[in-house]
Amino acid sequence: MGMKKIGFWEGMLKDMSWDTRDAFNDAATSISIQDNALSYHSEKLQSLLALDRAQAIEIENLRGIIEVMSDLLVDMKVVDGDILGIRVKDKLAELQEARNPKPSSGRGSPYRGNPGSANPAGRTLRTCTKCKEEFMAAGSREICSSCDFG
Repeated sequence: MGMKKIGFWEGMLKDMSWDTRDAFNDAATSISIQDNALSYHSEKLQSLLALDRAQAIEIENLRGIIEVMSDLLVDMKVVDGDILGIRVKDKLAELQEARNPKPSSGRGSPYRGNPGSANPAGRTLRTCTKCKEEFMAAGSREICSSCDFG
């Protein structure tokens, strides 16, 4: 597909000016570039769709394997089915929460109360009783350092 460029003799035989011939040839070049880009992106999209289908099949297979293993554990009385169900739901909720972390308030120090950061040993996430901001605290502190020293 594309547009054919106009050569020297074709332009002369059709009594065409150089500017008109150049405009046609520039348009033909632009169309050719767009055709190539469309073809490239179409191939990439097709490969991504194929990858998506392959991943969907793999996920379906993994679900089947997990279901069989869970049924086997319950049937062999290794685990209680209700407890297994509760733990699976809890783990899925935990994973969902990790994918969608709570946004920080943006107030104060960036080192205060970021739930996505690593928890230093012995520290827990608390809410300040004065300003209601979250902060990392050791021991039984209930007031953040901004309120304590401010």
